[in-house]
Amino acid sequence: MWRFSVHVWTLWLLFAGTFSEDDLSSCEKQPCQNGGLCESHDGAFRCLCSQQSQNGRLYGGDNCTTAHSGCDDNQCENRGMCSPLLVHGEHTYKCICIAGFTGPKCQTPSVFSFETKGYIYVETQLLDPEAPLNVTFSFRTERPYGTLLQRRVDDLLLSIELTDGHLGLRSLEGQGSSTLVQELPEYLSNNKWYTVEASLGGAVSVIQLLYTEESGTRASISEVQLLEPAPALPEPGSVRHSLFIGAVRGNWSSGGGADEEDHPSAFLGCFRDVLVDSRLVLPSAVPGGSDAQVNVSEGCSDRDRCDDSPCQIRGRCVSQGWRSYTCECFRPYEGDDCAEEYVTARFGNQDVENYASFSLDDEPGDSVNISLFLRTRQSSGLLLTLANSTSQYLRLWLEEGRIKVQVNNFETLVGRTAISDGHFHLVTVMLKGMAAMLFQSARNQGHMFIRPIDAHTGDLVSVGGLPDSRVSASFGGYFKGCVQDLRINNKRLQFYPIETPVESYILEQLVNVAQGCSSDNACAVNPCLNGGVCYSMWDDFICNCPPNTAGREL
Repeated sequence: MWRFSVHVWTLWLLFAGTFSEDDLSSCEKQPCQNGGLCESHDGAFRCLCSQQSQNGRLYGGDNCTTAHSGCDDNQCENRGMCSPLLVHGEHTYKCICIAGFTGPKCQTPSVFSFETKGYIYVETQLLDPEAPLNVTFSFRTERPYGTLLQRRVDDLLLSIELTDGHLGLRSLEGQGSSTLVQELPEYLSNNKWYTVEASLGGAVSVIQLLYTEESGTRASISEVQLLEPAPALPEPGSVRHSLFIGAVRGNWSSGGGADEEDHPSAFLGCFRDVLVDSRLVLPSAVPGGSDAQVNVSEGCSDRDRCDDSPCQIRGRCVSQGWRSYTCECFRPYEGDDCAEEYVTARFGNQDVENYASFSLDDEPGDSVNISLFLRTRQSSGLLLTLANSTSQYLRLWLEEGRIKVQVNNFETLVGRTAISDGHFHLVTVMLKGMAAMLFQSARNQGHMFIRPIDAHTGDLVSVGGLPDSRVSASFGGYFKGCVQDLRINNKRLQFYPIETPVESYILEQLVNVAQGCSSDNACAVNPCLNGGVCYSMWDDFICNCPPNTAGREL
């Protein structure tokens, strides 16, 4: 028995030795070229061709000697990387797309954005309502608030939202109140790309941060901390379900939205590579009518919205984070894009008596800043008074074409430059404590010391004149000209309101004050003599005189 065993082992060792020598000899000849690795078995060999470029080429074939030419005419778009292939002896290629593109040639963008409130309605197959819906997406924004995603199954609403820059998962069931299920600790509203994975429904709903642009790697995922368990999905059967990317409103039954009060905060920012149960969501491929997607823009531009000059030349554009801006409007313009102009009030049209009055509804005290645009050819006239129940403590009027300011019936300040030239001038009178200053078109016209005034609620502001014509006559009579964008301490005094809501003092009276800044027809009375031709200007005229005559009228 022992001798037989010895013979068996001897035969096995001889066979093994022969096999090893054959295997060794098949690879000893180094049949694999261009960096390929040789694997031998049963007297044969197989080459594992290198995936590293050899002299700028990848090689394939039995011996790694066939140069792959599939990428010679690289057809990958949008910085996609071409990977050559040899399939059944035919040269072909595969495009490996960078984030934000898809398709055989990386020709289709998978990035979209919301510049205003909008959404995409995504159709989902709900074979088992108890099964979780898996969603992966990347997003980017500078806005600290916004609803990124909403899923509703019957009366259960699950939403992913940004609050103070932190991503959270919230649930709302029926008519109850919203519950915070989970919140990530990282601050994500910093204009960087973040990739998030969400499992919505099933036994547990959860969100996880997978990737951060700053590190370029998957984020370390700590143990998930659930603040409150999300309610379970309904039992199988006939259920209503919907999934929206972005914030929505209206009816949830199909491509509509949630109630406005549920999640009113819109997400303004970019999405990239949105996968719903491993299916890529592309706005260009979303089925349905116009309700299936609203206010969706392709791409994610870093371009500053102020580059579009949304404020035109009427204001200064100030960037406010991702694709947002505000306009600081120059006077006399107003509105989000400075598209609206304060209505000009015409005083003294056809030389009628006119005035307007406003009442103060705040407490300016001893600090009063009055400013207005003024246009006139009149050298005298009462512009404005500020009075309490006993006396006028501030007067502005024209004298010899120059502004005069009188405080407390005593101190008087006179402008250095006449403004009765028919052009608009910005006039500013500043009273603060014991000082008064006068500016014309931002140029200082002088200052003086005064006894402090004390403006209160109920005090009356009169513009253009007073009901008593004798008092008006004491200061040059009723004003003839135009007033625009009148303000006291940045609070408006609107003769005719604009559409943009602005804080304004109460208009009490408006007597013979017209809208706009029309001109009297000075040529109507034929002022040019000796056959001269009259040409009308704003509140003025010029004469084209015949030969041998000259002068304004002769």
